[in-house]
This record gives sequence, structure tokens and C-alpha cells, in this order.
Amino acid sequence: MRSPGARKMTTNHGFATAISRSLATVRQRLASLARFSFVGLLATTIYLIVANTIMVSGVMPPAWASLTAYLSGMVFSFLGQSQFTFRRGRTTFAQAVRFGVLSACGIAISYGGVYGLSSLAKIDGLPATLITAGIIALFSFVMMNIWVFRPAPPTRDEELDGAGTPSVSFFAPGGAPRRFSPSSRDRRS
Repeated sequence: MRSPGARKMTTNHGFATAISRSLATVRQRLASLARFSFVGLLATTIYLIVANTIMVSGVMPPAWASLTAYLSGMVFSFLGQSQFTFRRGRTTFAQAVRFGVLSACGIAISYGGVYGLSSLAKIDGLPATLITAGIIALFSFVMMNIWVFRPAPPTRDEELDGAGTPSVSFFAPGGAPRRFSPSSRDRRS
């Protein structure tokens, strides 16, 4: 039998472990947010350099130069966010499509946000633009994390155990997935 002090120490250890894991998660999210901001800043810089270079050279009118530059920044952003920010090893076509959809949503939020804040809420253009930019950045970060660059589902071969029996994923207490299949479970009559 444990002494009351040992029980308290075990309880405190569990609490300390939970706090430690929570702090580690917060640190990981802040690091991801810093990487996200860095990639976004570089993508914006690419946009500005490409757009202004094309406009100054006279190769395209300003609107086409801006569109070309935006697409250049978008390609850089996709690669930077997938490989550097969210550290997904392999990029997929599905991720590129989701990124494109998210970018289109960002453009719609940009237009709608500035219009709504400046025309309807009567906020000056500069603050409306800054507020909208913050909303888009937060929205993009969350959506890239949970939707655009989410891990791919297991393939059919990964879903089958060695006997060709479908398996089910369960999360172990430590958070790591465990695979169980009907052939590997303890069968009771």
C-alpha cells in the first residue's frame, strides 16, 4: 500500500506532465506561427518585386503584372508553407487544390472584409485593410493546419493488416496511433 505522500506525488507528477505537454504544444504552435509569418513575408516580398519589375519593364499592364506576381508568390507560399511551416514531407495534388481553394477564399475575404468595414461599418480604408489582413492571416493559418496540409489518410494497403483484414486505428494513451484488426484481437467464445 502506498503512503499518502506517494499518492500526492503521483498526482502532482500527472499534473506536471499535463502542464509540460500543454506548454510543448503551445511552443510548437508559436513556432509554426513564426514560420508561417516568415513564409508569408517572403511571398509578399516576391509579389512586390515581381509586380514592380514587370510594371517598370513595361512588359505587361499593371493589372496583369499584379496577377502574374500574385501567382508567383502563391507558388512560393504553397511550397514554403507545406515544406517549412507545416513540415509535410511530400506535397500532393490534393494539397495544391485545397491551397488554391483557400487562396480564392482569401481573395473573397479580402474584398468582402475591406468593403464591409469601410462601406458598411464606416472604418477608414487603412484600418479596414489592416484588420482584414489580420483576419485572412489567422484564417489561413488555421485552415492550412487543419485542412490544406492535413496528413493524408492511410492507403488501402496501410488499412489492411498482414492477413488482408481491415484494421481500425485507435489512439493509445500516449497519443500514438495503434492498429488493431479482428485477426489480432483476443477472441473469446
